[in-house]
Amino acid sequence: MTSLDKIYNHSFTLEMGDDLSTKDIDKENYTELEYYVNNTQFYFVHFLSLLSQLDNAVSLLNNFSYNKKNKISRGDHLTYNVENYMIRVVSVTDRLLQFINMAFYLKVDESKVNYKKIIDNPKIKNSTLETLYLELKQILNHYYNDRNSVVHRHSYANKELYRLQALYHTTLTERYIERNSAEEVKKLKYVRSQALKKFTEKVKLQFTETNEACFGIILQMLDILHEEYNSNKEKL
Repeated sequence: MTSLDKIYNHSFTLEMGDDLSTKDIDKENYTELEYYVNNTQFYFVHFLSLLSQLDNAVSLLNNFSYNKKNKISRGDHLTYNVENYMIRVVSVTDRLLQFINMAFYLKVDESKVNYKKIIDNPKIKNSTLETLYLELKQILNHYYNDRNSVVHRHSYANKELYRLQALYHTTLTERYIERNSAEEVKKLKYVRSQALKKFTEKVKLQFTETNEACFGIILQMLDILHEEYNSNKEKL
């Protein structure tokens, strides 16, 4: 069982399912307890969705359709999925803060949620959440620069990935194939397939290890958050 499986089977997740309501809750008819439960579910579901996306990202690296109608090159597909992971993985800490804010019922407005307002809160300081949160940040540290580069400056600067973009570029390779012998074309296809295999295996391992490390810490946090959730439900 993976760490993500354990998250989905955690007692907190199961209780979230038990607490689902078919009632149409709006600002005029909900009780404070309904508000708390409904909104905790909201942030938890969006947090879980992000974790699932990170887990799926590993498989999507190889999920490419090779056919003549596909105008997307293998290099484009690979670049998109690598960069997509880098952008999403650093969102874990932000969505986690939103979830903690609601589970602990700190009542900080969503637009103002940040590290200082949540983790520095006395209620959080009295738990081990701060230590676990900083451990999570440490795991993700080396992704922040890559994410900022992709979002604000240019595509992910990696020599291996750039080489694959060139070797699998539709226009460039079509011209190469037209102007070279069958033997040279065969060599091109072999070289790029081996480079692709080496790169994807390395990246899949890296993403898998990152996910498992993050999910393992999140599992520990869920124990604390679940206890707080039940405490708040009793009070409300």
